[in-house]
Amino acid sequence: MHKSIIPPSFEHGSGWYRQTGAWAPGSMRDQEARALAARQCAVVVLYRAGQRIPAAELLRADHLSGSLLLMDDYTHPHWHARLLSDPAVDMDLLPRLARAQLERENDGVRLYGGIEIERHEERRQAWLVTPTLRRAEEILRAMVAQGG
Repeated sequence: MHKSIIPPSFEHGSGWYRQTGAWAPGSMRDQEARALAARQCAVVVLYRAGQRIPAAELLRADHLSGSLLLMDDYTHPHWHARLLSDPAVDMDLLPRLARAQLERENDGVRLYGGIEIERHEERRQAWLVTPTLRRAEEILRAMVAQGG
């Protein structure tokens, strides 16, 4: 079954960022543009070693908050998702989500699918991206209640 993919949108705070070549990577202009594009959020990593993590286990785990950026630098036409502590600094809080695609969006909550590359192996990965950690917990509680 082919998944419907939501195309990128480049509004401020959307998370999508493309370096256009109008300024140098890492320059002050680039850092400012990344900060404008970044989406402040919490991320729940849904897979471990390519296997879906049960919702009850996810509910007990700690999750990270930061600045989400989806970029295609050096990977065009594929996007990669990054969770950064600061959008102007190249310091990932999580392993990057390669070949990232926005699969679903509902009321500020997004599901990104892609792959995680670990020790030269590609494995399915997905990120549940919510506006806050509290919203992530609400969703995980609902998943547990539904037997997920």
